[in-house]
Amino acid sequence: CECTCSAFLCCAGACTNCTNGGGNAGWSFATGWDGGGGDNNWSTAANWGSDAVPTSAEDVSFNATSVNATLDAASTVKSITFTSGYTGAFSFSSNTLTVTGNADFRSGGAINANTGSLAFTGSAAQTFIPKVTATFPAIVQNGAGGTTLLTNGLTAGNLILTSGTLNLGTGFTHQVAGISGNGGLD
Repeated sequence: CECTCSAFLCCAGACTNCTNGGGNAGWSFATGWDGGGGDNNWSTAANWGSDAVPTSAEDVSFNATSVNATLDAASTVKSITFTSGYTGAFSFSSNTLTVTGNADFRSGGAINANTGSLAFTGSAAQTFIPKVTATFPAIVQNGAGGTTLLTNGLTAGNLILTSGTLNLGTGFTHQVAGISGNGGLD
């Protein structure tokens, strides 16, 4: 196995801020936001611990920094997680963040919806944990696997249900601007 890391954290089967050097079966590689690029833009490689903009195959984490982040270009990631160590603000700007796995926004700094969107496009079941008190941008359900909200209620712009089912969970109160599309809502 080979794991090439910069400002890394590695522990049994997981590596943060690492790139897969090949032959690493059973490991999950996460790219962490460090804001080192000086401009707060998602698309600036130096803002990421691995000094590379995350790809659609990568897990993304926001932890242990107060540097704000702006989604300045549409992007697709495998998953995204905000931890309590992240105290900056995340802005969707006018762009779409597409997630093919799970999205956990429950901890960390502020969420600025702006006019962007958060899209769930996974072929397998996905989970979304919204942050309490945060207003999210438009939420797009466009994956056959469906997405289930967990832990907290959702406040967001429009729900756009293109394909699959968005399961709103049990016992939560949700507030959205509108609902459209032919996908399912449970």
